Amino acid sequence: MQCDAVTGLEATRACTGCGQTKPLSKFHKNPKRPNGINSRCKACRNAKAKQRRLAKPDVLRNYYLKYEYGVTVREWEALFEAQDKKCAICRSVKPHRKKAIWHTDHDHKTGKVRGILCSHCNQMIGMAHEDPAIMLAGAAYLKQTE
Repeated sequence: MQCDAVTGLEATRACTGCGQTKPLSKFHKNPKRPNGINSRCKACRNAKAKQRRLAKPDVLRNYYLKYEYGVTVREWEALFEAQDKKCAICRSVKPHRKKAIWHTDHDHKTGKVRGILCSHCNQMIGMAHEDPAIMLAGAAYLKQTE
């Protein structure tokens, strides 16, 4: 918080987005700006970012898939189509989550995409630390307790 030494009042700034004068604590710091503070308040910047995300969801999805997994949306969809649009492990047609998102399974060492999974199967692999020996031991355990 920046205060005026004489009055003890917090410094303010007018937001170029909403036009309201707000305390500097309502603005993000930005060392690239001449005064070190963004010209839009946090609320306006968040609203603008949300508007951009909603306007071009495919562009953002493509960027995310390329950045995280090295695949394009088309490559992802081709892989999912090759799996008959089902989980690669349990063959479910539902991703099992409220938000209904499919998980891109990948090898954390190599980054190579292995397939598209429902949330349950993705968590199963994660809980087993991607170790096939743990998965096989779990399967053997379930078989012996039948």
